[in-house]
Amino acid sequence: MYTKKKKIVITVAVIVILVITSVYFSIGGILVNAKRLGEISGYYTGINLREDGTEIRKDDEDSDVFDYNSCYDLIISSEKKPYLDVYDSEAANPGVRGWIIGLNDNTVTLWLNPLETDFGFAPFTGNSIIPIYKFEYELKQNKIVLSHDGKEIPFRKI
Repeated sequence: MYTKKKKIVITVAVIVILVITSVYFSIGGILVNAKRLGEISGYYTGINLREDGTEIRKDDEDSDVFDYNSCYDLIISSEKKPYLDVYDSEAANPGVRGWIIGLNDNTVTLWLNPLETDFGFAPFTGNSIIPIYKFEYELKQNKIVLSHDGKEIPFRKI
């Protein structure tokens, strides 16, 4: 049974976590480059690659696919609370989804949404318990390449 002292400690811990979270979200909006967010926002689909790294069109069934990425979709939203979502659209599996709390020229930082993130299905590694998640990205015309922990997935804007 909980003692009065334990209840107070738990209550204080919850309040501290809520305060830290709200401060982090408040500062996070300052850390998002709005111009850059506008440049990368949109809907993307994964690009399949041959072993030599060249692209394969999604409808080209004769090619040997080395890296199958066309099952992944990417949404980068610039709404009031901007978010990023990478998921398996063919199997309707969740992936990595979170609110964008930091964005610069090559890194996007997310506050993971634990209800919509499942690293068991996600194309990238991670831990849903740790709420902060970072991607490196490279923007090329109508393409973006996301990378995390040595894994890269190229996407084409649709």
